[in-house]
Amino acid sequence: MKRSTVIRFLKIYLVFWLFAVAVSVVIMEIIIGSLIVPERQEFASEHGMTAYTFEVFFGTTIFYTIFSFFGALIFYFKNYNYKKMGLLSLLLGFILEFTILQPNIPEGEGSGASWVQGWYSLNISGETIVGTLISAIYWFMSWAIPTYIIYKFLIKQTEILKR
Repeated sequence: MKRSTVIRFLKIYLVFWLFAVAVSVVIMEIIIGSLIVPERQEFASEHGMTAYTFEVFFGTTIFYTIFSFFGALIFYFKNYNYKKMGLLSLLLGFILEFTILQPNIPEGEGSGASWVQGWYSLNISGETIVGTLISAIYWFMSWAIPTYIIYKFLIKQTEILKR
């Protein structure tokens, strides 16, 4: 494998990973999550904000490191535009939400579990719909925005995807 190929992939992965850590982990999970989600506020008050930040940062960073790797890999090989990458991210994100991440969490014990449980029990309420919409935006932007950034800024400046 050529060195330039590896470097090109690492540049793409770096954009995906930095976006995931900056937006998904720091802004969405640590800052907004600690301000809005009651369960997270309760955990932070019981264990301290430092423990909360470390636990959320560590766990979520590991998840998004893996998730971003697959996004970067798909983008590297397929060169999809940001809309297609966003839709793929949305599809994969919802598959993860409904199968691995939160299906067995009893309502009220984890953020987002109530809307997933709402769909499982076919109890479609405002909370279920709003939770689904917020999650859809969250998952769509996970791969769409890094792809947009790469196409808009990096390709023009460095032509990292030139083959």
